Amino acid sequence: MRKNCYNSLMLELIMPVFFTMMQIFFFLSIGFFLRKFSKFPDSFFSSLGKLVVQVTVPLYFIARMAQTDLAALIRAIRFPLLSLGVFSIATFLGWALFSISKEKSETKSIGIAMSGIGNAGYLPISIVELMPASLPIITSIFNTELALFYIGAFLFFYSPLLWTFGQIYMKGGSLKGIRKGIISPPMIGIIIGVLLAATGIGNWFTMPGNILGAIFPAIQRIGDMTIPLVLIVLGSMAGGLVINRNNLKELLLMTCRVSFIRFLIMPAIFFLFMFFWRSDIWTPTEQWVVFLQFTTPPATNLSIMASDSRVRQDLVPFVLIVTYIIFLLVFPIYLTLFFHAFDIAIV
Repeated sequence: MRKNCYNSLMLELIMPVFFTMMQIFFFLSIGFFLRKFSKFPDSFFSSLGKLVVQVTVPLYFIARMAQTDLAALIRAIRFPLLSLGVFSIATFLGWALFSISKEKSETKSIGIAMSGIGNAGYLPISIVELMPASLPIITSIFNTELALFYIGAFLFFYSPLLWTFGQIYMKGGSLKGIRKGIISPPMIGIIIGVLLAATGIGNWFTMPGNILGAIFPAIQRIGDMTIPLVLIVLGSMAGGLVINRNNLKELLLMTCRVSFIRFLIMPAIFFLFMFFWRSDIWTPTEQWVVFLQFTTPPATNLSIMASDSRVRQDLVPFVLIVTYIIFLLVFPIYLTLFFHAFDIAIV
């Protein structure tokens, strides 16, 4: 009887998670097939990507972060520090694994970067935003607005780490273009959102009779387009990647090594640490964000760095595409385990 109840609970958990993954897969597929089979030129997808990065994402963070209260700002301080820990753990694991391999130093560096640097922004945000559509009761367990704010706080340190160490590993030590990556429009949006929240100006957005209150709905509507557009752009990036299958064995070996760290070791570390967490120190919403950061695939921006530096353009696209497919398959399992391990009831 008890086993049957457990199996029923697992089914009730995994199906909404699966439906959320289907939403993500649907948006990714639109971008992929448009890039692969439509008559839109590459310049269209490049311009769409710039629109997302330079306009919708910054406005998204401003809208989501501007009205955060002081207590949440104080608690969010731990997330930039946490990003240093997540990055350090994953990068060390990548270095330990690839240091004993026999590949060329260039290939080892790429492996370390793809193992150590995850998609800390777009995918976690998409999951937080889309999950309530499949599992409405989740909004009573996790505070969606706070979760998005914590992800932005996590990116405050993580994004510069991506654009510094990512450039170093992918470009063989070159720091060309690093300032452009660090001082990016999304980072500016995060900073503006935090400043608006810290100064209390963000509260004016909800007050009638002032200019900020009048334009805030427009900012929200533009920001609301971010998640579908981000996923479509990510899908179009996958559709534009060119894969060379001549060295398939090497490609698969690299994919297995990166996946071993991103989808096995990192989640295992999270579930190991969770037994030492106290509910009065880490709220369910905070645990939710930490979990997402320990279970992501490699950052898609690594493909941009590889393309710009013209280094192993056969390797990086293949690993990214396969690891994102693996993510769509294994994430529902990990999320179900997360719900069960934290005694999160959905019924």
